[in-house]
Amino acid sequence: MGFDTAGQHIGLVPSGGPQVSASPVAYWSVANIEDKLAEVTDAGATVREPPHEVGGGRRVATFTDPDGNVLGLVQDS
Repeated sequence: MGFDTAGQHIGLVPSGGPQVSASPVAYWSVANIEDKLAEVTDAGATVREPPHEVGGGRRVATFTDPDGNVLGLVQDS
């Protein structure tokens, strides 16, 4: 479930859906999610949720940076 406003997409996990974090996760739009995930893991991040489809041609992934912050990547087709 999501909303588009002013060029930004705000996605919500429906009630009962899988939760990977108890706090909000900021997602950055990338052209190639696999390449960017490899780049951040080479820099010390740990994959938390591998790339997967969430509908409408959108793929997401999350990772934990070396400081423990959970961040996300999103790729639209």
